[in-house]
Amino acid sequence: MNQTNITPEHIKQLCQQIDELLASPDFDTEQLNLLLAERDSAINLQLAQLQGDALRVFSQQQLDYNQHILAVVKGEFGQIESQLGNFMKARKAIKKYKKS
Repeated sequence: MNQTNITPEHIKQLCQQIDELLASPDFDTEQLNLLLAERDSAINLQLAQLQGDALRVFSQQQLDYNQHILAVVKGEFGQIESQLGNFMKARKAIKKYKKS
């Protein structure tokens, strides 16, 4: 995700770590939660220091990045939900077979 000079290096690094984690096939949700909490704290500190256009631009960038994160996570959990549905169908078929 593209971040401009308004974004401090620490937040850019956190976003890069989040992107790398989300790109892995089976990402660790605990690690994701830790990175997101750290990013949230860093963003709140930065928001307190900005004013005017810089505040508006930084806020919009972070909101856009939040939407990016949500889209990736929703996609991942959609796949998990689908796999769980297939598992439940298989489980139901096994139970039906055992009754026969």
